[in-house]
Amino acid sequence: MGAYDDAQDEGYEESDGGDSWHSEELKTPPNSEDELEEVDSDEVFPVFRDGSRFGELRLTVEMTFTTKMEFKEAVREYCIQEGRRIWFKKNDNVRMRAVCKDENCGWLVYAANNTENNYWQIKTFNDDHTCARKTKNKLANRKWLARKLVKKLRKYPNLRHCEAAQYFKTKCDLELSMCSLTRALGDARAVVYGDAAAQYGMIRDYGLTLLRSNPGSTVTVGVIPQPNPDDKPIFEKMYICLDACKKGFLAGCRPLIGLDGAFLKT
Repeated sequence: MGAYDDAQDEGYEESDGGDSWHSEELKTPPNSEDELEEVDSDEVFPVFRDGSRFGELRLTVEMTFTTKMEFKEAVREYCIQEGRRIWFKKNDNVRMRAVCKDENCGWLVYAANNTENNYWQIKTFNDDHTCARKTKNKLANRKWLARKLVKKLRKYPNLRHCEAAQYFKTKCDLELSMCSLTRALGDARAVVYGDAAAQYGMIRDYGLTLLRSNPGSTVTVGVIPQPNPDDKPIFEKMYICLDACKKGFLAGCRPLIGLDGAFLKT
């Protein structure tokens, strides 16, 4: 497993600061990034749709995004799937420009805010990378990893650490540090299964719900009291016997002790 610094895995590395399409025919971009073109409101542009499978995300000139964050996350997803390291050279409320971290690489994507129609739109996109693909990428931060693992955990509840690492290696061509993956897996489990303390706190409500919906049932919760009365007790055990189970046992089961016949000597 490769390792990289997890300290910055919470977002992009910026100076101040997926899922799409790929056009084979790119239209001529503006002459300057500072020229925010006024477009015909009746013209139809490709719209970014989140939810594409990993590896199938595409970006294209004139593609529109609902928000700045949606554009930023789409660029993140795209660069992770392509194995590229990028950073946002320009990032404000009017425009965003991302470039490759390799100074000799000409990859670039530039989007501007169309305030009149309330969307962000890609104005320039040079998708030609001259740098090599990277398997260690800080764009794949803890939040991004957890989001991917949530889907896996819902399908494979017993997903192990080594299996998660292998998934990212084979599916995404990513080498992750043990620290990043462990934290992301913990975050994903909290989303899927909920916080452990919160779940134990719902046991009493669960027992009361059983008694309301199954009158005559028996529900007992055993706890370990704490020396400090202000501290919550620790869950120890739980016993549940539904009323239908009681009646079924008594009505349908043969007594454990019985007398079939007796032969007495005279």
